[in-house]
Amino acid sequence: MPGGAEGAFSMERPALVLYGHDSAPGRRVRKAELTHANVAHQADAAGRAWDLTDKCSMLNAALPLNGSYGACTAMAAPLGVGGKVVMLSR
Repeated sequence: MPGGAEGAFSMERPALVLYGHDSAPGRRVRKAELTHANVAHQADAAGRAWDLTDKCSMLNAALPLNGSYGACTAMAAPLGVGGKVVMLSR
């Protein structure tokens, strides 16, 4: 198994897979596999760009959580600085 022994954590192991369609005729399904390192770097960059700290009580995320922005930025960035994520009902 990539990343070491079965069940062992590695920053290079897959964290999530994003699926989408390309814009060409026929709309072929595309997938992008993000590693834990990819997610950590994206969350860290967003946290630094937005000057997030554990004192930030809310990050207003209006985009869906099923893409790179939602999964990596809106959810992981606050957690990366010691903040929290609160999921609101519809």
